[in-house]
Amino acid sequence: MTPKRVTQRRTRLEKHFSDVFADLVGSIPQPEIARKYGVTPAAVTLFKQRNAEALEQAMNEVTKYHADTAIANKEYRIGELSSLYEVARAEIATAESHSDKAMMINTAAARLKQVAEELGQLPRPDQNINVKAMLLLREVSGTDTDVS
Repeated sequence: MTPKRVTQRRTRLEKHFSDVFADLVGSIPQPEIARKYGVTPAAVTLFKQRNAEALEQAMNEVTKYHADTAIANKEYRIGELSSLYEVARAEIATAESHSDKAMMINTAAARLKQVAEELGQLPRPDQNINVKAMLLLREVSGTDTDVS
């Protein structure tokens, strides 16, 4: 037979099932959840164990949602940068002075660089690359020994 206090704690958590579930999926620490609902941290742990499969499924859905949102945001940013690139290209063709043309070429190049960074093809400016650790190899082919 289950003691009355255990049943009361379980009932409190079960009564607020969706809120407790959201708190657990939202990565709120278990001791904080326990204080919020007036139960022990062990009661939250048991709730989590009883609902492990549903929690895992919800966590997977949240992770997928965030990944999908990140991809959509990235697509939007790349689309915006592409539009700005096209504007710069159009202005290159109509630029009257050499300095205006050079400025628009630099602007277009900057947009392409931003797209490459967004796609992960270039390191972000906040990433530190250890140049000293890089090894550069030069391949020479052919038989001409006359080097100028």
